[in-house]
Amino acid sequence: MIIFADYDNIDALAKGRGLEHIILKTITAISGLRVAPQPRIDIRFYGGWFYGTQLSRLGQELSSEIGRTFPKPLTLPWTGQPKPITVLVNAHIARSLTASEQQPLHHTFRRRPFSGRLYFRRPIPAQCPTTSCPLDVVEQFLATQKCPEARCAITQSDILDRCEQKLVDTMLVSDLIFWSSRPNHPLLAVLSSDDDMWPGIRTAMAISRPIIQIHTSRSPQHQTYVNRLDQNSYLQANF
Repeated sequence: MIIFADYDNIDALAKGRGLEHIILKTITAISGLRVAPQPRIDIRFYGGWFYGTQLSRLGQELSSEIGRTFPKPLTLPWTGQPKPITVLVNAHIARSLTASEQQPLHHTFRRRPFSGRLYFRRPIPAQCPTTSCPLDVVEQFLATQKCPEARCAITQSDILDRCEQKLVDTMLVSDLIFWSSRPNHPLLAVLSSDDDMWPGIRTAMAISRPIIQIHTSRSPQHQTYVNRLDQNSYLQANF
């Protein structure tokens, strides 16, 4: 079995408990479905692992954690089985497309100069114990986008960056479709509630079935995507 995991779509509390916790919760959710026991499960984590051509700090931390912990056998109850099942679990961070494993996809984590407007929600004056609230300077800086000191040339874009991931969602979807198109492929699952996964899930269902989705959100935003799907080709559970 292969699980395609959207790391950024997992809540911060679960991520703070580590990959082993995330993987155990995911496999426990799958073990409650109407699927045969899986003796081996590979889970691929997708995220902005490359800052330029180098592993980002988070990518390094997760790679180190994976190296210390996996592969690892997990024993847990499985629906329909008289006794617990032992599953050999391995984990990876997705550095490249499965179809092109020798060519890492770099620049998936990027910092860009901040170019938008930020708006200041002014606090109630009575909440500040001083007569001259220091947040007034912050408000002025955000309104004018430059330092309130006339002799200072620093602007908002000089000191504010925004972080973004690129290629990550399409990379996961591409791998899902690649595997679903292969003959005799293993059981496939997606760990994400991101609506951007749905074109890939529906395409994979059209090619091969079943597809499992583990929802990281208890209330998926667009239940209409799930309605009227063949329950033999689409299985779902909550993380």
